[in-house]
Amino acid sequence: MQNPIHRLLILFIIFSHGVNGQNIDNVTSLREIGSDKGIRFYYDNDFFTAQDYYYTQGINLEFQSPGLKNNPLNFLLVKGSSLQRVYGLSIEHNVFTPSSIRHDEILYGDHPFSAFLLFKSYVRSYDSKSGSVVSSSISLGFIGPAAFGKEMQTSIHTWLENLLPLGWDHQIRNDFLLNYQLNYERMIIKVPGKFHFAGVGTVNAGTLRDDVAAGLQIKSGKFYETSDKKSTIFLFGKSTLNCNFYNSTLSGGIFNKKSEYVLSSEEINLFKVQHTLGINIKIRKVVLEYFQSYVSKEFISGLSHRFGGISIGYCF
Repeated sequence: MQNPIHRLLILFIIFSHGVNGQNIDNVTSLREIGSDKGIRFYYDNDFFTAQDYYYTQGINLEFQSPGLKNNPLNFLLVKGSSLQRVYGLSIEHNVFTPSSIRHDEILYGDHPFSAFLLFKSYVRSYDSKSGSVVSSSISLGFIGPAAFGKEMQTSIHTWLENLLPLGWDHQIRNDFLLNYQLNYERMIIKVPGKFHFAGVGTVNAGTLRDDVAAGLQIKSGKFYETSDKKSTIFLFGKSTLNCNFYNSTLSGGIFNKKSEYVLSSEEINLFKVQHTLGINIKIRKVVLEYFQSYVSKEFISGLSHRFGGISIGYCF
């Protein structure tokens, strides 16, 4: 007979497959590498789910080290009371397209072409007594042609000998991005080294996006809460309900109102559901990950969306 934890895990996985969700939050503790020192490369693409629209590609290069404790940007970040902290920096590049890239003209009622490039500073604080995790980040960057989204997608399609994307001349115009994220995780059920079930809440505010989210996340398998073990393997899942107030990749930048085509606030759904399932494997100092994510409709005339991703990390 299955114990309650197994039942809970099965129900969560079934529920996650039944709903759809956008790009992965790299600040969450689910994606930690098991060390406070390391480097990691993420690559997201809807190629993994045989699609080619909306959030079509994401690249993230991440570095974390105790030596970043004195980073001046850390003074702007929220830190938990725990002394167990991870400090990091990352560079992130995301590309978005409408449902078809075979048209020169604007596809009204569809997702605008857009791309952004961000530099991010973050800190994650762990409280071993309460099982809580407080994460915060500040991101600086820009959206628009300066992020080279058109060049990135065109190069990849050329390399793969696919049809070249059309329509990038109508992309969202250049604008400055400054965003702040605060994430809180609270343990609900914990079986050390085998199973974690937690509630999560996230707030984003700034010129990239403004939203709040709440949900649940799980981690099940063989893992350790210290970095002195040689290998781990676990499944992870996260399910959130997001309330969206503003998204520059849909509505254009805050300061530059000269974009040829954007979606109005009336066309964008206030709520969306986001779910992610994945597997994480650590062998000695190398960390490998694969995931798939599902996103419900972000705008009234839109579609649900799926994409996947891989990552590889190395712990120093």
